[in-house]
Amino acid sequence: MISVKKPFWFLAFVIALILLPLALSFNRAIIKVMTEKQTEIFGGEQQGPALVPFKAYVDKERKLGEIEARATIDAPTGLVNKTAFEDILSNRITEASEQVEDEPTLALIKTDTDGFKKINDTLGHEAGDKYVADLAAALPGWFRPEDAITIIGRVGGDEIDIVLDLKPREIYEAEHQEEVERTKKYSPEERLVAVIERFNECKEAFFATQPEGIQELHRKKIVDLAIGAVLWKPGQDAGELSREADVLLYNAKNSHHTARDELERQEPNFEAESIARAKKMLEDAGRHDLAERLNDS
Repeated sequence: MISVKKPFWFLAFVIALILLPLALSFNRAIIKVMTEKQTEIFGGEQQGPALVPFKAYVDKERKLGEIEARATIDAPTGLVNKTAFEDILSNRITEASEQVEDEPTLALIKTDTDGFKKINDTLGHEAGDKYVADLAAALPGWFRPEDAITIIGRVGGDEIDIVLDLKPREIYEAEHQEEVERTKKYSPEERLVAVIERFNECKEAFFATQPEGIQELHRKKIVDLAIGAVLWKPGQDAGELSREADVLLYNAKNSHHTARDELERQEPNFEAESIARAKKMLEDAGRHDLAERLNDS
């Protein structure tokens, strides 16, 4: 049998015919995957091959990370926002629920500036914004290291909430060791009472640093910082814990209203005193008709 030697170009042509469909299929698969990835990153319908430069991809991923971070932060104060705060509180409650053998030490503190609207109305919204920013910056310093702040968040216009873990813990800075040992002697309830007392002391010092207009509103008890603090109880969810703290906050604000009303009653009524003096002077001068007009005014 005679063997016919095939030329090289013929063999290459046959191999190309076999591999070409496979190459086209693989190329279509790569284009499909890249197009889907581009649509996921950049949004919208993409036409044609997804020829996304690597730098553009990295920049987009970085921007997405920055956007996600900004979505959890309250820009004016730098604190976490309401959504992030509630998520963290729920997670902390879940963790506390798993430690059933331990004494509950998780605490929620709600703060609210009673009369905050008066700051905006009399001093302007810029003054109100600065007040909230100042308060957000000052609050962390009102707690001792062993109070273990878990998170501070701005959950409303002038409401700033704090989650504490009042469990005694080792703090390695030597200057805090004595405080840590002292707190071990007290129950979480007693430590929370100490937190509230220290809070009330610090708020007075804080108001003393504020502009004169806010200081005056505070002296007249028109503006004050109220607090509602509560320990988590096993079985409570975040909503139940928050509502219990809201009740205590509401009671604190009512107490402030009572004190303000009492102060207003004690303040001298200068207008009434002036009218009384003028009436007496008119009566002494025999002008009873004019004195009667003052009674009618």
